[in-house]
Amino acid sequence: MMSFAAFLRIPSSALSRVGGLGLLALVAPALWFGPWLPFLDLVAFVGMDSYPPLQSYGPLHYATFQFTYVVHYALSRALLAFGVGAGPQVVVFYLLQAVTFYVVIWTGLRRLIPEAWLGSVALALGVLACWDGLFLWGGPLPFSLGATAVAAATALVLREAEEPERVNPLWPLLLTTVAVMCHPFAVLFALVLGGLRWILVPDRRWSAAVQMVVLGSLGWVVMRDSPESGAAAGLPALFAWPWEHGLQRLLSLFHADASLVRQLFQECPAGLQAYRVVLGALHLAGFLTAPVVLVVARDARALRFLAALTTTVALLYLCARQNDALIPGWPWRVLTFHSPFTFLAGVACPIYLVRRWRPSWLAGWAAPARGGWIVPVGIVALMVVVQVPILRRSEGIGRGLERTRTALLQSGVRNAFLVVTNIDAIQPFYLRCVPFLLFSDPLVVERNLLFYTEWHLQDRHPSRLTEGWFDLGRPTYQARFSMRDGAVHVDLVQQPPQQIALPVGNNQTERGGRPQLAVLEFIKGNRLLQAGCLRDAVLHYQAAVRHDPSLAEAHNNLGVALLNSQRAAEASDHFQRAMELRPDLVDARVNLGAVRLQAGDVAGARAQFLEALRLDPNHSGARDALQRTTPR
Repeated sequence: MMSFAAFLRIPSSALSRVGGLGLLALVAPALWFGPWLPFLDLVAFVGMDSYPPLQSYGPLHYATFQFTYVVHYALSRALLAFGVGAGPQVVVFYLLQAVTFYVVIWTGLRRLIPEAWLGSVALALGVLACWDGLFLWGGPLPFSLGATAVAAATALVLREAEEPERVNPLWPLLLTTVAVMCHPFAVLFALVLGGLRWILVPDRRWSAAVQMVVLGSLGWVVMRDSPESGAAAGLPALFAWPWEHGLQRLLSLFHADASLVRQLFQECPAGLQAYRVVLGALHLAGFLTAPVVLVVARDARALRFLAALTTTVALLYLCARQNDALIPGWPWRVLTFHSPFTFLAGVACPIYLVRRWRPSWLAGWAAPARGGWIVPVGIVALMVVVQVPILRRSEGIGRGLERTRTALLQSGVRNAFLVVTNIDAIQPFYLRCVPFLLFSDPLVVERNLLFYTEWHLQDRHPSRLTEGWFDLGRPTYQARFSMRDGAVHVDLVQQPPQQIALPVGNNQTERGGRPQLAVLEFIKGNRLLQAGCLRDAVLHYQAAVRHDPSLAEAHNNLGVALLNSQRAAEASDHFQRAMELRPDLVDARVNLGAVRLQAGDVAGARAQFLEALRLDPNHSGARDALQRTTPR
């Protein structure tokens, strides 16, 4: 067996040996502290996607196929079918992403840094380079899986830039296609990769052109296929000229990640904070030197491609606008998508410039004294230490799941619909994944308890709950979450019959407060009304006006649903309320006139129709209704 001292005496294979140590340092802590790794959205998506496949069709829960977000869902279902439960899935998904990013850095350094010791130090630092941007948030999982596929495709393009005969041109297309089917915003970054490939890899221009056509077409399909296809129209709002916030964005490279960690865990361990500063410095070094390398590195095609990509990423990052109403954390999502390459550029581009213009500076660093090899090994050890304070928090997820599951089982409740509420009471923030694990927990599912989580408010997820739309007659409970004794707890509060329970205190909706919840219920009511589902349209409109009594349109549409349900007196009250809130709401006046005409009050109806036409002379409904009140 090779001794540790002998290991340090073999500089010719140092990169491989340090790489092996780094891989061990990345994998072993995750296995040791798993399965509930504290990556909020990763754990939550696994909880959502691990509902038993044989029960994932009507009448209560079913899944729809859609191109948007399909890959993580399919992978989770495949793993579950092979007996891999939610906990092990968390470790599998984490390692799939983290190891891919690390291997991309490893192979990139081998290609770009001929100095073995410098490459080994950089590789040791790159063990946790994946913990960049929003990665600790958990991706979110579809986004970071898309980034993983794009990273693998980009690594292949870096190789084919110098050795096109060694790379099958179909692989970049296949991997970027998978990325787009992981998350629709991968289209932007996949097209950037295809465009740079077309410009900088002449031998692959036809392949790159086909890649961009296919990706553009797939992107169009994905956006059209998504239930939230209108969100694509907001993409221009995600970018602005960099001089509006360019300096602030550069400074954010050094402190934004630490702020994110504090939001998740209520503190940022010193070791992780120092490492984040190092990553920020490498980002900045890459952003500053990549444009220079792009111009001067005519003799290094792979490095030039990396420089072009990093320059593009820098522009996207500097121009990215923080717009939480559309996409939370958009600038840091740009970094998350490209973290292995901005890390590589931060190392390779400065070293290339020094090697080109001041080669003597590298003389002492390329082959240091034998003891110098302890440096990369020591850095790998530090990477293990950096992980521990974060990964050990996994036990909080396990405790929270155990306590909430026990409370549900001891309650004796069966065959019920449970609406998650007060999720914002759960602190630290990362523990908010617990309600999602309950959704698919085998013992909870066995009791036929179905959780309505905050993500069920978003149509983009393929998981559907019938009771989110229709009253099926089952008991409905608010599952109210709280923190006691440092652990997550849940209490069940039964709701009145025929009343929609809403997930108040919800992280997604509380950005807009109860009015936002009311709008979502209003939209559901509209869809149900158009489908002729009057009873349930009434229930959702009632929920809307209960949570935002000032929503005039909801009062009006509730009146329409009530009127069509032969409840004219109640309908009249809501039309009156809508007019009080919005005197210019013509539809409410026309509808009130219709109620009065139905009751035989022709004069009252005519007055409403005339006022409606005064407000909107082109309103055809008011004009036609007025004609019915005119004596012949």
